[in-house]
Amino acid sequence: MESILHFTAGKRPFIRTIREHQPLQSKRSLLLGIMFLFFMTSSVFALAEEMRPNLNGEKATINFAETTLTSSTPAANATNIEATTNISLMFSENIDASTINSTNIIVRGQQTGTIAGTWSASDAEVTFDPTAILTAGEVIHVEISNSVKSTGGGAVTEKAFSFTVMPSSEKAGSDWTAHMAAEANVWRGIIYGNGRFVAVAQSGTNRVMYSEAGETWTAASAAAANQWKSVTYGNGRFVAVSDASANQVMFSDDGVTWTAAAAAEVNSWKSVTYGKGRFVAVAESGTNRVMYSENGVTWTAAAAAEVNNWN
Repeated sequence: MESILHFTAGKRPFIRTIREHQPLQSKRSLLLGIMFLFFMTSSVFALAEEMRPNLNGEKATINFAETTLTSSTPAANATNIEATTNISLMFSENIDASTINSTNIIVRGQQTGTIAGTWSASDAEVTFDPTAILTAGEVIHVEISNSVKSTGGGAVTEKAFSFTVMPSSEKAGSDWTAHMAAEANVWRGIIYGNGRFVAVAQSGTNRVMYSEAGETWTAASAAAANQWKSVTYGNGRFVAVSDASANQVMFSDDGVTWTAAAAAEVNSWKSVTYGKGRFVAVAESGTNRVMYSENGVTWTAAAAAEVNNWN
């Protein structure tokens, strides 16, 4: 005697003849085999459906585990954030460091625009170290795109948040604490850049000092024993000018080790600044009382609008 077993997996029927006199164990094995076949066939059909081209003719992809931003420092909507802060992002999965850059994660000030800095990634944490201190009172926007990937290849869920830097009126300049300088020199100029404060002096043995927090200072040798009047920072470089001696410019990439450079003219250079990709210095004497440089090393003279004592 025979029995007919009709079974459907997906869209294709399977028919099997089972002889009644087969041992019970064989029948059970057959049924288990058919159930396994049904499971595998259904999985194949599901995978095929997942991989089937969409209406635009693009091949669909299999979704990886979702990777999300779990926390940030500063937190979203935080206020009164220190201008020297770094931005830390924590994700639910370890992050592929090769996908971390200023294109995939944008940090921008509401007034100042895109903020330059250095990115780093360690496991699930991503850190942004701004090149310069953030602008007081400004709203900072952080925009994370799905071009950021986990180490498993999954795209990070897009996320955007903002925080507000402490207004200058709430702290900067309103509450001062005295600290010792590295040496008792006549200090004339100070700037912040590359994560540290740097000051220059017109007298003393070591005419440069630097500090990470502006509290504890370390002395450093200037490129020459000149009367250094002003220092600035831009494009990854510190530049200082003096009002006397042969080499009236010195530059440094870290604020510690300095190299001398010639000014465009031997004038009494009093002040230097950086903006729009260029260093510019002014003098209180000389024929051309302005000079400019793209790199802080080679300088070009320019005539001032008037022959004034520019400071």
